[in-house]
Amino acid sequence: MNYGDWVVSRATEILREAYGPEAKFRPGQLEAIVNVMARRRTLVVQKTGWGKSLVYFIAARILCEQGAGPAVIISPLLALMTNQVESSKAFGITTRTINSDQSFSDNEEILQQIRQENSIDVLIISPERLANPRFEEWFSQIPNLELFVVDEAHCISQWGHDFRPDYQRIKRQIDSFSAQTAVLATTATANDKVIEDIRAQLGQDLLILRGPLMRKNLSIQIEPEMSREERLAWLVEMFSKKPKSQGLIYCHTTIDCDVIAGLLRSIGIEVESYHGKKLDPPKILQEFEEEKIQVLVTTSKLGMGYDNLSIRFIIHFQMPENMIAYYQQIGRAGRDGVKSFIFLLHGPEDRRILEHFATNSLIPAGKLEELLESFPANGRGLTTKEMERRVNLPSEKIKFALKYLEIRALIYHERVQKSPKNKSAVTQYFRNFSIPFDRKAEEVLQRSILQQRQDEMDKMERFCKSQRCYMQQLGEELNAPDTGRCGHCSACLHQPVVKICVSLESRQTVKAYLANRSPKIEKRKQWAIPVDQKTKMDPDFMMEDGWVLSEEYQSDIGQAVKAGKYQYGRFSPALVDRSVRFLSKVLKDSKIDLVVPIPSCNHPFLVSDFASSLAKQLNLPFVDALDKKQTAALQKLMENSAFQQKNAMETIEVNAKRKSILQGKRILLVDDMVDSRWTLTVSAYKLRKAGARSVTPFALVRTGKGD
Repeated sequence: MNYGDWVVSRATEILREAYGPEAKFRPGQLEAIVNVMARRRTLVVQKTGWGKSLVYFIAARILCEQGAGPAVIISPLLALMTNQVESSKAFGITTRTINSDQSFSDNEEILQQIRQENSIDVLIISPERLANPRFEEWFSQIPNLELFVVDEAHCISQWGHDFRPDYQRIKRQIDSFSAQTAVLATTATANDKVIEDIRAQLGQDLLILRGPLMRKNLSIQIEPEMSREERLAWLVEMFSKKPKSQGLIYCHTTIDCDVIAGLLRSIGIEVESYHGKKLDPPKILQEFEEEKIQVLVTTSKLGMGYDNLSIRFIIHFQMPENMIAYYQQIGRAGRDGVKSFIFLLHGPEDRRILEHFATNSLIPAGKLEELLESFPANGRGLTTKEMERRVNLPSEKIKFALKYLEIRALIYHERVQKSPKNKSAVTQYFRNFSIPFDRKAEEVLQRSILQQRQDEMDKMERFCKSQRCYMQQLGEELNAPDTGRCGHCSACLHQPVVKICVSLESRQTVKAYLANRSPKIEKRKQWAIPVDQKTKMDPDFMMEDGWVLSEEYQSDIGQAVKAGKYQYGRFSPALVDRSVRFLSKVLKDSKIDLVVPIPSCNHPFLVSDFASSLAKQLNLPFVDALDKKQTAALQKLMENSAFQQKNAMETIEVNAKRKSILQGKRILLVDDMVDSRWTLTVSAYKLRKAGARSVTPFALVRTGKGD
């Protein structure tokens, strides 16, 4: 028996150990395993649910049996890592993960297990770990590395639907490997352009194994365009039938996730929202997998690779950003081959939201240049906090920009001891002045990326209005070899797969739920820039937790606030009445005895008149106790906490003539829109410094800018 035949035989034995004596490989799986064992660099492009993880787990098992060290898998999401650890158990494999939640001492323990006990077969590593020079040194000590897997390989490509800068560090690792290390890349969502980009980074000798991508067990239904409240009513109608199966609802924003989860919970559905702002995402996922939760309302955080055979439906609350991301997300359903249902809802505001995300996912070339120019000419390093005070960019964007610039070798970072006495270390970034930044080339690249995203949105809009087979169109977008009519989507059937007629009762349920929500404005407890030589706020000068009438900028209230501010120059009596009813309910135990508006230079009477009307109807005194400098920069143009705090501190003051009125008062501080909370935080600080007993904020709408 030659080596290739032996690999086939052993791989088949492992498969049957895992899945029973009758188990068979799907077309292409065995070929991929044989290629890995022959040490060929291979890209596997196969549909969601095909079983790409089976390929690398069986190959890892065989290699470990032959004395190889642990296989290394690069995996982009914590939820996906957890999933992979569970999946590996079926193959008799010991798997450990290394991600950003772990300390370096955890890594050292794992390395010790590898060296001394040889007890780990697979290491799953987040790509962010590759950014750490100390980790690179650690990585180089893994003995006998014979299999390196890049899962969700489309993340490498600038043209992929979910590009991750950290993935571009992988090339440097691969270039250092010997011929003995097999490289396997896997994805379900790479069209011809993305495949060529992956080939350019992983090597021109990359072998492409491309299989059929169509998911014929998925029945897609696209609903006509509806308003936000109509879509919420559609969900109420859908779930009022009490479907027993599990499923996912995708939203673009964390606010929408929480709103929908609350709405469905109010009608008796076991539901939870799942996104980056949740305190314990792993616990939520575990309860979903144990079927204690029927529905997860999630952002794209759960869009890649998540494998749960119980998922029978997927609902998109908004139009997805592109067709390839849509294919990836609907691929979470029906992974066992059983028929499953896919519903796409969309509304008039979707394009506006997507364009905002598309623009904000790129750092303008001018800002990249400004960030580089903020580095001292003497070569001194900067921490991220220092950069936030020098460059007006959101903190998350600064972190993204640092990754982006570091991959291009324009900067580098080191762990630096704080001082001879203080042995703790901080990460500092240093500019590599020997490499120039080509701003024009960066602008050209960004224009082409933005144009591609606009084109993708155009395609998605046409897809939502199309009457041609939906699965066929997805296949064409992916350059799939097996495109053709599915025969069972609503376009093929010329009628709904599942008919949902929204009743008056469902609409009233939504209206009542939205009217009774009481979203909070949570107080800040830390200064971005030290005040009174402290970063921790003094409780005596903090504002209280407050309230916002609506946290949904795209809602009826949000659009009424927008129109009042930018079109009419005043807020309608209906908004005043609604605010009075809301405040009468939430502030009944607060004993407010004074109303104060946030001042504005551009709209000097807007909030003041609104707050005055509120005070009158609430039977409370009103005073314009705050002034704003005429030279003030617009707060909405300040993009991170340091700039927002500084701008508010420099431009808002307590009116000296009215200071005496504030003594011992419990103030309701009123604004129209709230985003970062720094205007409210600084105003409350200055009011309390001037003698106010407490300050409770209230705003009409949250802009959603920070969502």
